[in-house]
Amino acid sequence: MYDNPIIYILEARIQRQRLKDMQNSARKRQMSIAEQYSSSVTHIVTEFDNADAVARKLGLESARCLNQRQVVKLQWFADCIRAGCIVPVDEHHKVKSGENNQSVREVAPPVSARIPDYACQRHTPLQHHNTKFTDALEILEKYADLRYDDQDYSRALAFRRASCVLKSLSRPLSRLSEIQNVTHIGSHSQKVIQEILEDGTSEEVEKICADPWFQKMKLFTAIFGIGPARAKEFIAKGWSSIQEVRDGCTSSDWRIQWGLAFHEDLTTPVTRAEADYILGVVRRHVDRVLPGAVMELTGGFRRGKQTGHDVDILIMHPLENKIIGALPRLLQSLQSHDIVLCGRHERSTYHEELLTQNTKLSPRGEAACGQ
Repeated sequence: MYDNPIIYILEARIQRQRLKDMQNSARKRQMSIAEQYSSSVTHIVTEFDNADAVARKLGLESARCLNQRQVVKLQWFADCIRAGCIVPVDEHHKVKSGENNQSVREVAPPVSARIPDYACQRHTPLQHHNTKFTDALEILEKYADLRYDDQDYSRALAFRRASCVLKSLSRPLSRLSEIQNVTHIGSHSQKVIQEILEDGTSEEVEKICADPWFQKMKLFTAIFGIGPARAKEFIAKGWSSIQEVRDGCTSSDWRIQWGLAFHEDLTTPVTRAEADYILGVVRRHVDRVLPGAVMELTGGFRRGKQTGHDVDILIMHPLENKIIGALPRLLQSLQSHDIVLCGRHERSTYHEELLTQNTKLSPRGEAACGQ
């Protein structure tokens, strides 16, 4: 036992509030807690599973630099709190050096020697192996997208590409070296991935999530008809809630008016049962205006999702050009039966020149990944 045990809780992989609670609990029991690591520390409490990672986080070359200090799991700290005093470090409390497992980790082959260029060419399951990385990258993507500058759009696209690749990997990513030859994952994304591998979280992502501007932008852009530019105007006015937008917004744009009037309905997830019901309703009217048409649910529901934000329906016809003009007739039929609350249709933007364009140079050319 140590004459004067001093505990240092390594904050990596531990949420800030949880860290504060742990420190306060220890102080209430008269345990010495160090705010910073120093040579006087006797016990290092960590969420890391090997002492070498702890040493690297502390800026040391290896676990050998920790000398006689005890590197222990959170279980040891919990046992101390329950006992109300410092308890002996048993074997199951110790965090071992990772050197013994180094050879096992080094032989792990790259996750993929060749990943297809387009997301639609990759197998992307709904439940994939790398959620902790893709969640972080998608927050960075959203943040860049909401900033709404040309450069930020490119950044958002880069994060999306990296996220899409990670979703298609056949196993959990354990080392950054496994994706070093993957051109779809840029240096910024790699930095975030490495930080999560080492610390369990990304400081950049945590700061974004705690940013009031980001939270307000997400709130306002969730309103149908509101984009980043208009959302920034709302924030400049000092608004911070949907009700404040309803009370203060005087826009004559029909999309914003309908979006505010039915915001709660539009942001409530659609269930698979509701999607099937909507498909059945639309099918009955399609049969009237376009006999012989074939219909399919697409989007998330086709990929197996049980809830979604909308219902995507693909309408086809086996006879060439038969589909032309069908959409206005379908919309009129639905409206005549009071099924559509607010309906619009737009002319197709497709033209044959699109087939010869290099979509990689177009900001809208990246195929969406399954989510």
